Amino acid sequence: VDGFIVRGATSDGIRLTNSNNGLYQNLTLARNAGSGLNDGSTNQDNIISSSTIFSNSGDGIQGLNQSLVNGNTIYGNSRSGIEVTGGNSAIIDNNLWGNTSSSIWLASNGNIVRQNRIIRSTQDGITLSGSSASNRITNNVILDQTQDGIGDSGYSGSNNTIRNNIITSSTVGISFIAGSGDVSNFNYLYGN
Repeated sequence: VDGFIVRGATSDGIRLTNSNNGLYQNLTLARNAGSGLNDGSTNQDNIISSSTIFSNSGDGIQGLNQSLVNGNTIYGNSRSGIEVTGGNSAIIDNNLWGNTSSSIWLASNGNIVRQNRIIRSTQDGITLSGSSASNRITNNVILDQTQDGIGDSGYSGSNNTIRNNIITSSTVGISFIAGSGDVSNFNYLYGN
């Protein structure tokens, strides 16, 4: 799916069902009553790239299982910019700002969150939720969050790595109760 504009849908802009190995690129998904793109948590191996996703009533992108989200601009959504519930996905080189919940919400295992630029979320820049484990959060720039640069919500996970991130002008730079095997080091925190 390449180059489509979906605006003002009464539910999700795009909802994927039994969809694997798909490429979704150069999309504009805006002002939909649900999420911009709902990948579900059982679809897998999809690529969502080079798209602009904004002002949706749900998440910008929801679901994700063994998928790649790369090079998107995601802003002003009423929930999270990207909510990852399926796991083993890569969130790389995206621009996210002004999302009402956290810009990236991780509620699953084995994800890579790298080289994203995250500005002015109403909650955290990145949230680790529930029993999320074995995620790698590296080389992100996180600026001016209302709450934490990287925070947690009901966190009971383990073996997460938070490394080489730049976090400035947030309430707290990194705030979560570390679980077994969690590592946070080489982060640059300033003005939090």
